[in-house]
Amino acid sequence: MEKNIDLALIWDLYSLLGEPNKLNIFIMLKEKELCICEIIEKLNIKQNMVSHHVAILRRAWILNSRKDWTRVFYSINLDMYEKIKENTKILFNI
Repeated sequence: MEKNIDLALIWDLYSLLGEPNKLNIFIMLKEKELCICEIIEKLNIKQNMVSHHVAILRRAWILNSRKDWTRVFYSINLDMYEKIKENTKILFNI
């Protein structure tokens, strides 16, 4: 049975991750959850830009957040990640 691809999901994802800083944030958070200060340190860009990129990725349901005392930690939304992987496999026949 042929599976259907969610074209809107793929379009939104590739549009968002087409920006290098968002893609880098996504890649870093695939490995482990991080707070903004850790992302800033790794990307070497200003806090307001990191916060902007993270906010966009959160609104798109790509990232989760959790507050731990005074810090907010970000991680990949695993449900969305699985949808992304499945649709990418269908798109590229892999």
